[in-house]
Amino acid sequence: MNNYGEQYCDEDQFDDVEPDSKVPRVSIGRWHVIVTVDPDTFGAGILTVHDFRARDGNGHCARVFTRVFHLQPRGDMRGVVDGAQLLRSIRAAWAQCTCTLPIVVGDTDTIDVYVENGHARGSFLAGRNVGIALGVVDAWVETWPRCDQTAAVRARNAHVALLSPNQWVSGLFGSPAATKDERVTYCGAHAPEEVRAALVSCRSRRQREAIADSWCMLLYAMHRVHDEARARAFPARADALPLVSTHEDDRCSPWRTPFSTLTIPELKELLKRQRMRVGGARDELRVRV
Repeated sequence: MNNYGEQYCDEDQFDDVEPDSKVPRVSIGRWHVIVTVDPDTFGAGILTVHDFRARDGNGHCARVFTRVFHLQPRGDMRGVVDGAQLLRSIRAAWAQCTCTLPIVVGDTDTIDVYVENGHARGSFLAGRNVGIALGVVDAWVETWPRCDQTAAVRARNAHVALLSPNQWVSGLFGSPAATKDERVTYCGAHAPEEVRAALVSCRSRRQREAIADSWCMLLYAMHRVHDEARARAFPARADALPLVSTHEDDRCSPWRTPFSTLTIPELKELLKRQRMRVGGARDELRVRV
């Protein structure tokens, strides 16, 4: 991921933006945008925004915008994602966002985009759809964040990456992982209202699964940031930025546990710092940490 956890756990990285409010410099500006795309033929994507300066009743950074969009197949090529339609959907979601929120030209925002790298059984068609989706989001992010920046700042603030299904499924749900039906059921009960409404409106099972997976990828990305922060500060607890989305998932999820997104080498490194045994399976290592 983007190693934002290093920024979250360093006290020298804080800025006073408002009285009694501390915001990591990693945010730079006010808004953090995350986009996830499940590039299946009948896939889906989600665009969500957190406001670093707004707090809910529990003191968590508020989720201020969520929009679900659907992918469609090209009419002339069976099974291939329509890249032009995907670009229109992302642009429409962002246009709605800028109309809803006081985002103005000149704001410096942070955006993370994740496309699932779903090459099912080595399928050439799946790989092609991943490439189309990645090209679309990369082209869209090329215009981000609408202000002049150095290359280093831009590389940090505008981030596009592929996300392996094994990575986010095992990181979010552990072993044994939740089934597709369980993920849809969980999202239907606990995801934001916009996601739940989109699930209800779907006519097909594949579309519901794509929406649920897109939201789960988004949760994984946010949890990963917090786990990175905890790992950087280990054995102390990192003062990671509290996002309302991760707080809700931590409270409701029967699967999510601290450090669940860390890999085996990362868990072993934490144990080595404490001169503890590093043998065993991933779940054993996590419990020991």
